Amino acid sequence: MSLYGQESWHCQNQGFGVQNMINKKIFMIEALIKSGQSVDVFLVNGICLKGRLVAQTSGYLVLSDLMAKKAPQIIYRHAISTIVPIGAFDVESALVDPMLPECKQGEALLDAIMSQNLSTSVFMMNGIRLVGILVSQTEESFLMKVFNGCQEIRKAAIATIVPS
Repeated sequence: MSLYGQESWHCQNQGFGVQNMINKKIFMIEALIKSGQSVDVFLVNGICLKGRLVAQTSGYLVLSDLMAKKAPQIIYRHAISTIVPIGAFDVESALVDPMLPECKQGEALLDAIMSQNLSTSVFMMNGIRLVGILVSQTEESFLMKVFNGCQEIRKAAIATIVPS
């Protein structure tokens, strides 16, 4: 039997007809947000972050600390290699309406960080940590005020943003 035939047989035996899988998009992240399921988020640099996904935009996810002792952190999608639900996760719950509106909570968190002049840690894709105050942003970068001036940070090089 061909590989495709094996996959098709497996999907049908699991109650997910092949046509069903083609017609529906899997919105696992949205299902994880709604369920409050704990996750491990592995970054491309090997770091593992633990928490609950609470929001998403097209560019990043917002991860809340499991114990709610720390502020939520923004994780850029390009920095994520794998998202692993902790414990059992119902795949059927990931099959949801593809027309869901994008959550604005992540954008509100960024706006709050900048409007309140919060000291913020920005972890870069290469593991370097920058600390300062995010003062403005463009579509491609942030301007961060640091102790000896300002620096531009390219969003494509950012892994996570954590308010201190």
